[in-house]
Amino acid sequence: MYLVVKMFLRFSELLPSKHILYTLCIQFTYIMCGMEWIFAPTNYGVQYGFNDPSEEHFKTNPLENAIRETIQNSLDAKDQRKEIVKIDIGRYEINSSDINSKELSQHIKKSLEVEEKRNKKAANFYKKSLEVINNNEISILAITDSNTTGLVDNHWDSLVYNEGTPDKSNTSGTAGGSFGIGKNAAYAISSLRMVCYSTRYQKKSNRVDKFIARCRLSSHPNPKNPSEWLQNIGFGAIKEKDTSRPMPIMGKDIPNKIFRLKQKGTGIFVIGFKHEGKDFVKKVRAYIAYHFFTAIHEKKLEVTVESYTINHQTLDDIFEEGDPRKASRHYYHTLRDPEQKTHIKKRLGNFELFLCTNDDKLPNKIAYVNRRGMMITDDIALKKNPFRVNLGSWVKYSAVLRSTDDKTATRILEMEPPDHRSIERSRCTNTNPEDIKSQIVEVQSAIEDFIKSIIDEKNSKEEQVLDELQNILSIPGKKGSREMEMEQGEKFEFRKISASPRNSTHMKKGEGTGTGTGTGTGTGTGTGTGTG
Repeated sequence: MYLVVKMFLRFSELLPSKHILYTLCIQFTYIMCGMEWIFAPTNYGVQYGFNDPSEEHFKTNPLENAIRETIQNSLDAKDQRKEIVKIDIGRYEINSSDINSKELSQHIKKSLEVEEKRNKKAANFYKKSLEVINNNEISILAITDSNTTGLVDNHWDSLVYNEGTPDKSNTSGTAGGSFGIGKNAAYAISSLRMVCYSTRYQKKSNRVDKFIARCRLSSHPNPKNPSEWLQNIGFGAIKEKDTSRPMPIMGKDIPNKIFRLKQKGTGIFVIGFKHEGKDFVKKVRAYIAYHFFTAIHEKKLEVTVESYTINHQTLDDIFEEGDPRKASRHYYHTLRDPEQKTHIKKRLGNFELFLCTNDDKLPNKIAYVNRRGMMITDDIALKKNPFRVNLGSWVKYSAVLRSTDDKTATRILEMEPPDHRSIERSRCTNTNPEDIKSQIVEVQSAIEDFIKSIIDEKNSKEEQVLDELQNILSIPGKKGSREMEMEQGEKFEFRKISASPRNSTHMKKGEGTGTGTGTGTGTGTGTGTGTG
């Protein structure tokens, strides 16, 4: 029977995905291999509705968050024997039978029946889900990486079966994620709330390829046994009697070649992807450049979005396209060509600061970038970016701050929320609140003092140049000066301007000395002459 299944799979690969024989072959394979949608019973336990708290962190700009979180996970899983993590992002179409849509639709219908009585928003979502899944073809977003470890053992369990339990054991404390919920960002851009996971890795002398589908619905009655309630999370997998969890589909049994990786790594496939319009590629390029300019500049990351590759050679082109996040371009230039840089060593840890003050369009902000090369925050609010300084609007600068060792990076990570887009000292529960505040203030003061010293030094040099110009361009009216060579009637005005408007001085033209005499009457009128 196994050979028969293999024969059908091989035959289906030769057919177009729209061909009716392709659909029949895939459905036959599911039946023979036992692939089905598995929702475990609640056993009178907790029932979950449509709203998922873990997704709430990522609902604002969901595509941006899904891209950001997925790339961060890939950077955390870098193969230490490789120099650069490579990621491919693309949109594809699959046949609805590739995900056993017929069986899944029964679970969606039951979720709809439950939510129609209590949650109109959820009911409308499930109605649209049924429309999507009943189509012959379904759009997907594929994000696959290479030069990574793949989902070996516990890493697979952490991603697929566990919630809120990150496994970053191979990252030496420098992982970008720390809550185990960033993986849920991808569900927010699926019209089915469905994501598939595929991985390839080497285990001893054997190559391992495995695949599983995962769908988040509402707790609902079993379509085959209405008296039994099922949990909200289901798996498109193989059900075996001798195990308590759904088993992944292995090797050549993985449906559709899109889901089969060509090299070691991990694939995230968003099923029923909500299209972002014609400017999809441009948007994704901008998101990647904004969040990962450091990793890309340092040749730790390369991302191909459909046919466009983002690397250290193309970053400038992306920023020049008119991305509204203009500050990120300045941070990239500051990191690439800093005017000055310094190391800061305080109780909080060790940091490196990059600074530019040579452009009047600089944002007057400080960006904190983590050890993996992802930007965390450049917020001007102290409660979201404790490293920000306020030097006044007349000062123009751009600064990038990074921790320089794993211990420091871990301390900052403790203060990051689940979406890792701010630093909040109130989250640091391992240190006395006043002590952590004073430690942060030490770093903040060092940053402020350094920026001020560079700006003051720059202002001093500018004033010195102006003084030298004053000696060259002397005041009109003095013998031997340049004015004697001017044409008659030509006037000259010289102003000395300091870099700070508070210290500016003005040298008036026509200054001199003179004497005069005059006579007048007792009525207060008179005439006088004078020379000067």
